[in-house]
Amino acid sequence: MLNYRFFSALLMLSAILLFSIQPVVSRIILPTLGGSTSVWTVSMMFFQFMLLFGYVWAHIMNRYLPIWMPPIIQAAIAAIGIMFISLNPSSNLSFTAMDNPILWQLWTLFCMIGLPYFMLATNAPLYQSIYQNFSSQTEIKSAYSLYSYSNIGSLAALIAYPFILDPLLGLDNHIILWKSGYIMLCCIIIISAILSLWTCIKHSPFSHDKASTGKSTNIKVSDISFMTLLMWCLYAFIPSALLLSLTNHITTDIASTPLLWIIPLAIYILSFVLTFSDKPLAILSNSKRLYSLSAIFSVLSICLLIIGTPYFIWFQVVIHNITFFFVVMLCHFQLYLRRPHADILTFFYIFIAFAGFLGGAAKVFLFPQIFVVPLEYGILLCGFVILLIFDTHNYITEKNIKNNFIIYSLIIAFGIILIFTFKFETIYVSLLSLIFLLSVVFNNYKKPFFIIYIALTASYVISKQPFGDDTLNYSRNSYGTLIVEKSSIDNTTAHLLHHGTTLHGIQSFGKNETTPLSYYHRSGPLGDIFDVIKNKQDKLVAALGLGVGTVACYGDSQTQFNFYEINPDIIALAKDPQYFTYLSLCAPDAPIFIGDARLKIAEQKDSIYDFILVDTFSSDSIPTHIMTKEAIEQYLKTLKQDGLIAFHVSNRYFDLIPVITSIANDLNLTSAYLKDKKNREDYYLEGTPSQYIIIERNKNYTRTLINNHNWKTYDGDLPKPWSDNHVNIFSAIKFFN
Repeated sequence: MLNYRFFSALLMLSAILLFSIQPVVSRIILPTLGGSTSVWTVSMMFFQFMLLFGYVWAHIMNRYLPIWMPPIIQAAIAAIGIMFISLNPSSNLSFTAMDNPILWQLWTLFCMIGLPYFMLATNAPLYQSIYQNFSSQTEIKSAYSLYSYSNIGSLAALIAYPFILDPLLGLDNHIILWKSGYIMLCCIIIISAILSLWTCIKHSPFSHDKASTGKSTNIKVSDISFMTLLMWCLYAFIPSALLLSLTNHITTDIASTPLLWIIPLAIYILSFVLTFSDKPLAILSNSKRLYSLSAIFSVLSICLLIIGTPYFIWFQVVIHNITFFFVVMLCHFQLYLRRPHADILTFFYIFIAFAGFLGGAAKVFLFPQIFVVPLEYGILLCGFVILLIFDTHNYITEKNIKNNFIIYSLIIAFGIILIFTFKFETIYVSLLSLIFLLSVVFNNYKKPFFIIYIALTASYVISKQPFGDDTLNYSRNSYGTLIVEKSSIDNTTAHLLHHGTTLHGIQSFGKNETTPLSYYHRSGPLGDIFDVIKNKQDKLVAALGLGVGTVACYGDSQTQFNFYEINPDIIALAKDPQYFTYLSLCAPDAPIFIGDARLKIAEQKDSIYDFILVDTFSSDSIPTHIMTKEAIEQYLKTLKQDGLIAFHVSNRYFDLIPVITSIANDLNLTSAYLKDKKNREDYYLEGTPSQYIIIERNKNYTRTLINNHNWKTYDGDLPKPWSDNHVNIFSAIKFFN
């Protein structure tokens, strides 16, 4: 039974469990820590570290234990791991303001799933090694090809989670299914351990490379050259760093369309399936063709980055993903070609996992510190093509590195000088690219093109510098990139705040300095809401999401605001009068609570707010934990009996009015909405089309808005109410409605 199909099934199921549990545990923690992007970042770092730790443990067992022991040990760890699964969405996790959120999250993740995840992370390299140890000489399958089956499982889990598991099952049922799958895998692992031990007792292992001592030690790690390690590192680092960089570029700078992040990740996993196979694709058999396609599409993507056109959105998305496909295919195929003997495959996987971890860590922690402007995607593409040119002609050798260190240093210095001295026009960049494309077509790579690509990189960097006359501020942190831009509206100066492709606020200086603009205009839905509550005395308003502070200018002597904002850079911009003056002029003493709005508002006393405005979107992504049934129940605790809650749900890709209406009906609340689609002459000054929905316990405000301001009650089909346990994002996508 210890044959190729047995190990294929084991690794495929293991990968499905490994990949599908990651979003589950993150979802469980999310309501406790809030919607900070650091929650996902820390979770990713935890899973990457556990994966690397699992690979190291597999290497230790394979290298230093008799071949019959690793299957037994792994079976024991798998069985014990069942007792260390602590997945309960309804449990109240104990987190206080005194706790360090990162350390608390890491420890919580370890307690919830640490040992089982460690076991799953160990399986891929370990059972490839076990297959190598116990396979018959008649087996024609390579141990490395089992890695493709592991990635097939990962790909299946990636696609199944957002399209099947999350919308149809919810967290509770997903966890039950996952636990059942884990127990099934444990049974398979125990069977493999019994069969392995039986084979060792009755027969000697079949592999011809095993020493008489029962250990697999013919090939030494020390036999691997430095250049081999370097190329492993480069070809594993580039795809990992590009994955996060491309995802960030597409969802922030091109279009934050729902689930676009799945495409690059699916390509990344698929590339392992296609390259680590005994029968690779036909394109991989022709290295020149693959090199040419990779170089051509890389150049095309770099040119698109330099031009920076806001048009042809889907064309850009397609081109960038095609480029990524060829780049990762080439990189991972180079890893496969450079793979060592299967006896030390565990060390090989440790190294590429570590390099991949460095690529992800560089994108999350290093690049934002180096580049104020998010340039890493284009620079990584340029670096890939440079690597491509040199590796094709064996320029990267230990001898060349030693002999040409000074030359390489001078070339890099020359590139840095170009970046800070000259400004290349787009036509010049296009000519350089055309020259390179011609050289690719004729397979005539030459060393001077390294210098051309230094120039191309410099052109890209310079073209993306935002420090022109119209750019007042440019900041970047873990929440994204913010740009304050100066413009002119109605012959007066105006400042605009952009986050990616989304306008977050605008202020016109002069006679309209305290006039709310864009989505918050007085003739729009928000103006209607404040109009119906204007007669209420001593109002306390909670604004979840600060933006540029526009809402503050709806206040009067009877109104006090409490603002909630998670992004410190937003707070700094809104409070600085040289950028925006809404706060300083209209509500200079309004308190601002820093942190996730859902967590912070839960710290307030009950029944204190007259009006809660939920406006927490960043770009067009949905902070789902902000608009679940449990979140709205928390808002209602702090709301007075006659108060109301409004959600600003303007969005290009989601229709959230049915979602909020469904929750309101489930909680016996009344609701009304307005989709403002007025065709105004001045898009910014006279108001941007916007969508709002209000909910309340009574019918006072909804009745007034419907009768006097043309608001409506939603009477269409409603999705199942969103909760912390169940969120079906497809029910809100406009394409499906």
